Amino acid sequence: MSDMSLQNYRNIDLSLFLVMEQLWMTRSVSEAAQRLNFAQSTVSMALKRLRSQFDDELFVWNGHVMHPTPRAENLMPEIRKIIFQVRDLLDNAREDLQSAHRHFVLATADYVAELYGPQLIQRAKIEAPHFKFDFVEIKPQLINRSSLPDVDMFILPQNSLQTVGLRTEHLHLDNYVCIAHEKNEKLYDGISAEDFLRLSHVGYTAIPRTVFSHEAALWHKEGLLPNFVLTSASYSTFSRIVAESDAVGVVPGKVANLAVSTLPIKIIEPPLPCEKLDLIMVWRPDQDDDAGHEWLRKNLKAIAGQSQVDQPEMSLSE
Repeated sequence: MSDMSLQNYRNIDLSLFLVMEQLWMTRSVSEAAQRLNFAQSTVSMALKRLRSQFDDELFVWNGHVMHPTPRAENLMPEIRKIIFQVRDLLDNAREDLQSAHRHFVLATADYVAELYGPQLIQRAKIEAPHFKFDFVEIKPQLINRSSLPDVDMFILPQNSLQTVGLRTEHLHLDNYVCIAHEKNEKLYDGISAEDFLRLSHVGYTAIPRTVFSHEAALWHKEGLLPNFVLTSASYSTFSRIVAESDAVGVVPGKVANLAVSTLPIKIIEPPLPCEKLDLIMVWRPDQDDDAGHEWLRKNLKAIAGQSQVDQPEMSLSE
């Protein structure tokens, strides 16, 4: 190794990688400084050093946010890998998670936070008190090389998106059900698929101005198109919407069961083809041996088992 190479390595400061990680996540010098508890000038100086180290602008102000350059997009997966390895090294050295500080980002449908969030908080309070969790809306564009470092775990239906090169593990099974106001006579057991499609539908979508969902993709294969009058990125809103209108909606059974005790809705089996909803956890291979991530996976599985979300039951209306 040349003297010049040694000099370059001596100039590397791991704290610079933490700054770059936060700039990547926040797209803002001020927000990155706030998250790191640094002065804004300290983050600006760190960015200057990073630009010199990598001979690239890395982040460029576009009038709204600090936009990453192609060089930054290529670097971030590897930099995040280094950060995870250092964190894991420190966690393993402590042999427990009591003092480990982690902030996990989970991309999934909104109702998954309702199912898992409460127990996840309680478990972390006892076993990993400095763990925090961000449940964010899942979008197709999140699963690509440049965005992967921003997300620690995806929870999504099996075969809904490409997961080549990523780790996957079953989380829970569910059924799709149809919900409507309990006095909505337009929806009844035995309704034909043709009549059902003509009803006013509320639908889930992850993309504006189009219907993008696991269940809609299943129907599209069969050439079936419900009459969507409203779409939303929140399954949890469907129950209240149908309870206060004549619309109907197809939702995961656990969503309906969460609402049926508090809202005047009925649940029936949809007259459309609906495969079982096999929800899986998806993560990067470099996170396999991450002690904190392993804790997250283990506890999500434990919560699924305790709450019996892996044993779908439908409280179908009489």
